[in-house]
Amino acid sequence: MEKTAPAYTRIDFWYSSCCPCLEQFELLKPVYLQYHSKQFEMVPLQPMLIKRCPIHKL
Repeated sequence: MEKTAPAYTRIDFWYSSCCPCLEQFELLKPVYLQYHSKQFEMVPLQPMLIKRCPIHKL
């Protein structure tokens, strides 16, 4: 079975020491649960981890 791309994607940049960023996760959890079945996806990205990733080539 082929997996299709989500119709809507929220890309969220956050930092582990950022209190508002962490608080936002709790607020977005119900949104994700409500709309995930309707092809909504969330992709959290932490810039500090992206820099360390060996396949990152920017």
